[in-house]
Amino acid sequence: MRRISACLVLLMVGLVAACGESGGRLEPTAPSLSLAPSVSSIVGQSTVQLGYPCEWYAQVHNGTAPFTWSWSQSDGGSGYVNQRTTTLESYVTSSNWDQWTLSVTVTDAQGRTASASKTINASWTATYCEF
Repeated sequence: MRRISACLVLLMVGLVAACGESGGRLEPTAPSLSLAPSVSSIVGQSTVQLGYPCEWYAQVHNGTAPFTWSWSQSDGGSGYVNQRTTTLESYVTSSNWDQWTLSVTVTDAQGRTASASKTINASWTATYCEF
C-alpha cells in the first residue's frame, strides 16, 4: 500500500510540474484556421519609359502575418523593397530592356506562399512612372 501511495504522490508531483507552478491545465493548441495567402496582381504601369525608375505594388490577401516578400525581374535587374504597410510592398527599378517580367512571391508566417507576375514593356516614348 505504501508503494502505491508513493507512486501516486510521484505521479501527482509530475503532473503539477508539467502544468506549471500554478497547477494550470495544459490546453491543446488549436490548428490554424486562416486561409492560405493570395496575391491577386501586381499594381503599377505596364508600359514604362526606358532607363527610369518605376514603382509597383502587390497586396496579399488572407494568410498569417508577418509576411516576407521576394521580388525579382527577368532582365536580371534589381530594385529595392519598401514596406508601406503590413500587406503592401513596392518595388522600384530601372531597366534598359524592352520587355521583362516582374515577379513577387509572398510567404506567410506558416510557410505558405503566393505569387504573381506582370509583363513590363519599356520604350523611350512611354510616359514616366507616377510615384
